[in-house]
Formats: sequence, C-alpha cells, structure tokens
Amino acid sequence: MNLALELNPGDMRALDYHSYFLLETGRTYEAIAEKNKVLKHDPLSVITNAELGGYFLDTRRPDEAIAQLQKTLELDPNYAAAHMRLGIAYENKKQYGQAVMEIRKAILLDRKPDRLAHLGELYARTGRRQEALEMIGELEQMSKERYGSPMLIALVYARLHLNDAAIAWLEKAKPDDNPRISEPVFDTLRSDPRFKILEARLKPEQPCPY
Repeated sequence: MNLALELNPGDMRALDYHSYFLLETGRTYEAIAEKNKVLKHDPLSVITNAELGGYFLDTRRPDEAIAQLQKTLELDPNYAAAHMRLGIAYENKKQYGQAVMEIRKAILLDRKPDRLAHLGELYARTGRRQEALEMIGELEQMSKERYGSPMLIALVYARLHLNDAAIAWLEKAKPDDNPRISEPVFDTLRSDPRFKILEARLKPEQPCPY
C-alpha cells in the first residue's frame, strides 16, 4: 500500500485503503486527512462522503459526523448507510428521537438484520419495551426465511433482561457470527452460569500465525 503511494501519490484507491489502515491502527487524524484528500478528488461520491461520516463516528466526533452525513444525504436522500450512520451519531449524542427516525429510514430503504437489531437494542435501552419486542418478532420471522446471526436476537433479549430467551438464541449461534460473544454488548449476561459454557463454545478461533 505504501509502495503504491510512493510510486503514484495520485492513486486515490491506494490512498483510500491507506486511510482505512490508519483509522484501524489509531492514527485517526491522519486517516481523516487522507480520506478528505480522496473526497476532494471526487466530491460528489456518495460512498466516500458517507465513509468520511463513518470515520468521524469511529473517532467519537458525532457533531462532525452529523454534518458530514447530512451533506451526504443532500447528494442522495435514499442512501441507507448514511441514514444508519446518522442515526448512530444522533444516538451518541443521546438525541434518541432523531436516532430512531434515521435508523427507521435506513431499514425502510435496506432491511438488514443488524439494523433491526440495533433499533431493537436502542428501544430496549430507552425504555420502549414493546417496540423492542416488535423488533425481535421481525428478526425471528426473518430468521425463518434466511440465516441471520442469532446473536442479534440474543442481544435485544439481553437488553430487555430476558436472559432465558437470550441464552436460547445464543445456543443457535456459530463462533463466527456477529456480534461476537466476547463483545461488551453481552455484558448483561456474563453473570449467568450458562453464559460461561456458551462463551467457551462460541469464542472465535485465533488465526494461525503461519
């Protein structure tokens, strides 16, 4: 990647990949600076605009994320990923009404299980129990039509403190399902002895170093 940029500093594709590498390795200011260079090369790219909003989200800069994602939606009001990221940005600012509105727009445009689960988890955290249960119902129906991570359903049940149901869905999960069993989203279940057994089975395998 670095060699590609040395040979051709104007290679926007290599610069874009490098910005993501910088983001993942914690060099956030450099990552955003490089992403801005990519965007300057093609300012009307909806995907690049939305990804820059995602960079701001990842670096806990929700106000800048909101401004960037609103700009993205001016370019394409029907870009589901931008609505989803905008919803998360509002959620990070505890502006839950706007968060729900944007996430629902994302779901209407592109109905993905992880988006339904995120909305269900948000409902659960903000005391909207019945709506959270409705999201679970939709996820369970979707799971009958195609495989989706059982951990998504388990997550919403866990947020509702319905541990038996959460454990039942975790029992259907695979080690490579997302979210992973080791992630903080399942902290509400860790005191349950049954969770320890599932944690051992569902712990992702470490990649071989050779």
